[in-house]
Amino acid sequence: MVKIVLLKSDADHMHRMKLMHTPEDAFILSYTYDHDIVSIEIESSGNSEDTFHDLCFMTEWCIKKFHPEKIVVACEASLCKLMNAAGYYAKGKSFQHVIEPYRYILDDHVFDEEGYIIDQGSMQSIPFGWFDTQRKGCGWIAAYNLLKLNRKYTPMHEVIHDLEKHNLLGKVSGQEMLWLVVYLKQKGLDIFVSLPGFSAAMHAFQSCSSGILAYSHARGAHYAMFDKVNETDAHFYNAVYRRRNHQENFANFLHTYTILHGCIVIGVRKKEIHD
Repeated sequence: MVKIVLLKSDADHMHRMKLMHTPEDAFILSYTYDHDIVSIEIESSGNSEDTFHDLCFMTEWCIKKFHPEKIVVACEASLCKLMNAAGYYAKGKSFQHVIEPYRYILDDHVFDEEGYIIDQGSMQSIPFGWFDTQRKGCGWIAAYNLLKLNRKYTPMHEVIHDLEKHNLLGKVSGQEMLWLVVYLKQKGLDIFVSLPGFSAAMHAFQSCSSGILAYSHARGAHYAMFDKVNETDAHFYNAVYRRRNHQENFANFLHTYTILHGCIVIGVRKKEIHD
């Protein structure tokens, strides 16, 4: 959970604040809002992993607070890769994030504090195939969340378009797994697919850093993205609609939510750490 500390506000509507995961965090920014544009200067940032999460939090906080047309950020050139990973592109000496049209069709509660989709049940206004995202969109949501998590941000409308164009049965029955896997590989993720069943899913969980769990539950089939927290627990997104910070033991999740051992892991292979 990120804590916001307001450091200063002045008469020119310039605000300075600090985002804190821990007391030692040093992500400090100044911002103004004018004519549907949030202008930000990043003064200080921490390590790469914390900074990526801070950028995602900063972006979503600005969207929910101001509903701007775009966010313009001035920062050190060393943050270029992280800015790109968080959905910003270089424009002159700054970086810009233009808010995509689908974002403002949806209610703010559809997204968590870092902009991950967590409420498919409120997305009936977004089409997918011959139906809508509320009914058949769990596959593209899981792909969108997984790409964002792995620093390959892709706008929602692009993910939908890319998955729809090769999704023959998906226009009727939802996202086909084969094309979902191919698509994620094309986007640059090191993907592997487990065999069906609890044991195979648990084995795959040990070998991945994040992934998508495809499983059968009482109401049908579902895809949910997960981020591996440690060797036993995962953070699930859009598994239980609107549930924030859904961290749970992976094995317990399988036993609680799946039926007939119907589950497959689409995993992002864990990178080996060399001394």
